[in-house]
Amino acid sequence: MTGTDSRVNRKLLLEYDQKKKLYDDFLVMILRFLGEFIKENSLGVFSFEGEVMSSQELETRLKAGLVASNIEDIKDFVEIEILTYFEDNVSDVANVLNAEFKILEESINQEKGLDPQRFGYQAPSYLIRMMDSRLEWIEYRCFTDCKAKVKISSLLQNTWEKIQNRLNFDESSVPYLQQRPTQRIVGLFELADRELNQLKNSLPKIKDQTKDIDLDIDLVDTFIAPSPVSAPKQEEPEKSKLEVPYEIPKAVKVAKKGGLEISPRNSLSDMEKAKPEMVLTSESVGKLILDDPDVRGVDRLISDGFSTRLKFDSLFLENLCEVANSFHIPSKNVLLKYITQQEQLIFKHTEELINKPAGDAPFTIPRGISILMAFHVLANDGEDREVVEKIAEIIQSINDAYL
Repeated sequence: MTGTDSRVNRKLLLEYDQKKKLYDDFLVMILRFLGEFIKENSLGVFSFEGEVMSSQELETRLKAGLVASNIEDIKDFVEIEILTYFEDNVSDVANVLNAEFKILEESINQEKGLDPQRFGYQAPSYLIRMMDSRLEWIEYRCFTDCKAKVKISSLLQNTWEKIQNRLNFDESSVPYLQQRPTQRIVGLFELADRELNQLKNSLPKIKDQTKDIDLDIDLVDTFIAPSPVSAPKQEEPEKSKLEVPYEIPKAVKVAKKGGLEISPRNSLSDMEKAKPEMVLTSESVGKLILDDPDVRGVDRLISDGFSTRLKFDSLFLENLCEVANSFHIPSKNVLLKYITQQEQLIFKHTEELINKPAGDAPFTIPRGISILMAFHVLANDGEDREVVEKIAEIIQSINDAYL
């Protein structure tokens, strides 16, 4: 190592020591987001964890020949490992990463990167950072230069990797003919992964076929101990079903009965407009739809109903903020209480207004859709046609995106 290299390395170590706390905070924040996204999308994830490189490890790597002229050249200060139950869950997690984070680099595709004449598989890895839309928020701006390396693999893929590490086995150093025993073992792991996938996918069909098989006890008794005289079985009269027509309640009245004073501004007197209220900005609404569990829960209810995913949309956020400021909202808690109380009504409005594309066309719903539909309910019942028309334009833009 030259004197120049030594000085550069000392500078890198000093700079990393100063930024280590930032990377620790970045890891905590990314893991929190991942936890929410995994729960929201019902991903088959067994575990996910991460670590931040220690100063000692960085020093060891620099001494071993790691070349970097500045701190940004080193891309794996933060590493995250996600383990899935099944092999096809790997691509599900990868899709969510692509939707929720900025992908800077991606490893060789786990299918196309394989030699077709050999067994085995390669777990994908991604270099990610936060989306530009989130980095605009003041609490996340400090993470602008932070990156994380994310590796995704199934439990069986991870098991084989751990065994390789334990055996200190490097396939490239073994002659081709002597690799065959190892390839057979890897093939068994791959086959087990595929068979588990098939089992998982077939179980719902098997359960559907068996749950409809009812055991007729009277018929069994006839074969086991036939009775010389059997009274005819009287059929029970069919119970009448009470049909309750769906009726949309007056949401404004319901809200006010519960102490929720959310009203269209056009319906307020000057005295009412002067009352304290929640000030909504793109930043505050964006934080609300990403961080609040109540909003996320109702958003999730809607996305599950449409069998699709949620996606953060900056343009939708701006339009939502404009609609929100057409209402008098005393506080955030008032809005959240209304959304949770009226979630079924909100879902009903969404179901009637959002058109899911036919076939398998890609389809996502913007995060915060529950808030927009809550305002739609309120605007309709408050007969605020201007707000209703504005919301209709936003909904039309969502539907037009998938035509």
